[in-house]
Amino acid sequence: MTNNKGTKFLISLLVVIIIILAAFLFRDKFSKKEVVPEGSVLETKVAEKEVFTNEKYGFSLSFKSSLSAKKLSDRQFSIINGGEEVVLEGVVLDNAGESELQSYEEFVLDSSRLLCAEQLESESKCLLIEDISSFTSSAGVTGEIFYIRGIEPNSGDLRGPVFAFNVSDESSGTVSALLIFSPFNQTFSQGRDGLVREIVDTVEID
Repeated sequence: MTNNKGTKFLISLLVVIIIILAAFLFRDKFSKKEVVPEGSVLETKVAEKEVFTNEKYGFSLSFKSSLSAKKLSDRQFSIINGGEEVVLEGVVLDNAGESELQSYEEFVLDSSRLLCAEQLESESKCLLIEDISSFTSSAGVTGEIFYIRGIEPNSGDLRGPVFAFNVSDESSGTVSALLIFSPFNQTFSQGRDGLVREIVDTVEID
């Protein structure tokens, strides 16, 4: 009997030891970390970005390398994709030479309506301003965002988004605004809205 008990004890002890060893082996296997040689840095893939800068009005923005910027003038540019489709447009407008004095907000909204009407050749599709709210880029630049709709609120012809940033020269007293918008000849698209927001979020103003 004594021998049987001793044998059972040894077998039990052996089983416990095997379980403990197996547990350590599995722990090392699943918690194994990548060893980085001293002086080396783990490679991190970062999406390539392109930068568009307007030195005259002191602003810049960036966008993924699959897109490209097209400078039309000192005041106007566009961002296009590989298929030459315009993703967004940008324009700087000011009230220089105008006799009627307007606040910055009035100037921005009226100018946006006019731009919309010019592209669509229709004032009736560009009368209502909707969902005006503030917007701050990741660089801390604050502006406004809004949408434009036709005279019939339920017509489904929502245009935008339109982003407006104040680039006025206080020394000259001229009101100037940088407007960045999804082309007005394209109706609202959730996907395009997201892409435009992504680009505008990079806006920096000197």
